[in-house]
Amino acid sequence: MHAEDAPPALLPPASVSLGLGYLAKLVFDQTDVQPLWDALVARATAPEPDAAALLDLSMLLQLTGQAEQGLAVQGQALALSPIYRRVHGDGSGLRLLAFMTPGNFMANTPLDFLLEGSNVDLHLMYLEAGATLPALVPDHDVALLAIGESDPNRPLLAAIAPLIAAWPRAVVNGAPD
Repeated sequence: MHAEDAPPALLPPASVSLGLGYLAKLVFDQTDVQPLWDALVARATAPEPDAAALLDLSMLLQLTGQAEQGLAVQGQALALSPIYRRVHGDGSGLRLLAFMTPGNFMANTPLDFLLEGSNVDLHLMYLEAGATLPALVPDHDVALLAIGESDPNRPLLAAIAPLIAAWPRAVVNGAPD
């Protein structure tokens, strides 16, 4: 992430992920996720792999105690796309862009749980220290810095501070320091 990076142009909506809230409820309720798993694998291994399906598979793996494999699949998803969409309710409400980082469930604010029952159209944009900002980002009303404060995240938070300060929309929780 380079401070001289200008805020990017806007991107049409990204592919839709089921999200942590939905998947965690299935696992917590001990629902048979095999049919969902099979459908996600089919989408992820199609001739044009579906990055959102990979991201959902990574969450299912982590939720079922397979953290290392889950993070590896997350890496595959993020190599295909750094941006994902989750529609809460009917999606007619606030358009929220969340700055995220790769990692386990503690790496970022658990937005799916916080937005449950809302109509927020959520876009997750994954950032890594040293990486460049995507050329295009989803249109949004407000952004949210969802990257959790931790020793591993400090370099990224420091690197994106100038970008957040110059962001063209309001940024909630926008002081990385």
